[in-house]
Amino acid sequence: RLQQPPAAIVERRPIPFEPTHIVLADGVALDTTALRAGDHPAEPARVAELLAALAAPAEVAALPAAPATQHLVVTDHTGAAITLDLFAEHVIARHGEPIALRPAPGAWNLLVRPSRELRDVTLWLEEPTTITTVRIDDVSYQRGAILGDWSRQPARATADPADAKLLDALVGTLTAPRSLGFVDDQVPVVHRVPLVITPPTGAPSERVLALGAPLAASCPVRLDRDSILLPVSVCAQVAALAK
Repeated sequence: RLQQPPAAIVERRPIPFEPTHIVLADGVALDTTALRAGDHPAEPARVAELLAALAAPAEVAALPAAPATQHLVVTDHTGAAITLDLFAEHVIARHGEPIALRPAPGAWNLLVRPSRELRDVTLWLEEPTTITTVRIDDVSYQRGAILGDWSRQPARATADPADAKLLDALVGTLTAPRSLGFVDDQVPVVHRVPLVITPPTGAPSERVLALGAPLAASCPVRLDRDSILLPVSVCAQVAALAK
């Protein structure tokens, strides 16, 4: 059998072992044991999808003449590593082997998925009552001693009881916001929303969200270096409270 051509005996699984560490196509390191994508927690279901794509048998294909455009470096628990060369023709090859493999289209899309899409979709997790101040542009809302009680500066001429309901709804979303996706373009800022978080012990901290104009079904938000999509209700609630 070893005298047959390589295409007849090649291992058709791109990676024939259980990976513990993967350097992704964009250079970010994925730890499949600790579930970390770079500096961020990773989403277990999305990591599982990538591992399944690496283990799925693929069709044998000719090795392209042009050089690879991307690479994955996959390491097992012993430190043994395989470099996968990814080609523009949507085929892959273990570096140094004379033939390529053609994954199914769905598997290919998982192999080239950006590292940011492997992150945990829950951006952070806070206790709602620890968000003590919500500032929206020049308006500041301060949590009172009673649950559901908020004060506003500058105060409205006539207090609006709807403010407290809107704030509780907004805080409820922002204590455990879930990303709906990412925006590649720069988001022009419409509202700037710093949140002051006061834990039972320790110093207060701040998270700053820069909101863009709402889209059809989502609210674009600039957060640190990323532009993410949150539920469209966030944009609507912020706009109402900013008035």
